[in-house]
Amino acid sequence: MSGDNRASKTHIFVLFGGESAEHDVSCVTAAHVVRALNPERYLVTTIGITRAGDWVLADSPQESSPINPGSVSIPDRLTAHGTPTTIAPILQSAHNYARTVVI
Repeated sequence: MSGDNRASKTHIFVLFGGESAEHDVSCVTAAHVVRALNPERYLVTTIGITRAGDWVLADSPQESSPINPGSVSIPDRLTAHGTPTTIAPILQSAHNYARTVVI
């Protein structure tokens, strides 16, 4: 499969971060998930949720640094990334488990 054949790849939105005390755990876990995905098979869009609850497009999950609150806001750019085939919510804590994630 060609590395630049986007139409044949599964498009995954990886959500990570969040407002909980487990924010850093979510970032580390998401970084591992993204590294494990074969780029020949998957087109990955990473979406970080800041500690303040803002959703931003992220270059990648960061294991050792916080999500940049200055990143581009989701409403401004999400449509440019297309519709995902699947969504992987890498969110920790009861706070996030009890909620529905709406994109």
